[in-house]
Amino acid sequence: MPKRKHLITALILLVLAGVAAMRLRFLFVGDCDLPDASQVVAMKATAGGMLPGEVIDVPPSHFASILAALRPCGRDSDAHMWAALGDLDLTLKGGSHFRISLYETMGKEGAFSAGPTFESRVYHRGGTDKGIKDAILAARSP
Repeated sequence: MPKRKHLITALILLVLAGVAAMRLRFLFVGDCDLPDASQVVAMKATAGGMLPGEVIDVPPSHFASILAALRPCGRDSDAHMWAALGDLDLTLKGGSHFRISLYETMGKEGAFSAGPTFESRVYHRGGTDKGIKDAILAARSP
């Protein structure tokens, strides 16, 4: 009977470790494919949940801090139905566009989807809700 008890305990610990690893998977997947701030020529932030309907023309001095607030990040293959936090519309050198939709997770890590088009977006976990909000709100201050 003691061997069986140890086996059950080991299985429970293995399952718990697997669940913890799945929750933290975005930290180990690697970086996400966000444009580098040096490639951004314009950024508009549409503040959904923070300041409903407000559109912020983000000054270039804030491009790097906003993109940094989304890191560390990685793909999320288990996206949920989060509340919309807002959107970032980026114009890149050469005239291409890149959209980042921000979500409120109410958890430790933030979440967003990103890509050149709605159809090509990829879901990610990255940064924190607070860090993302703070970076965007800082961009609206003079």
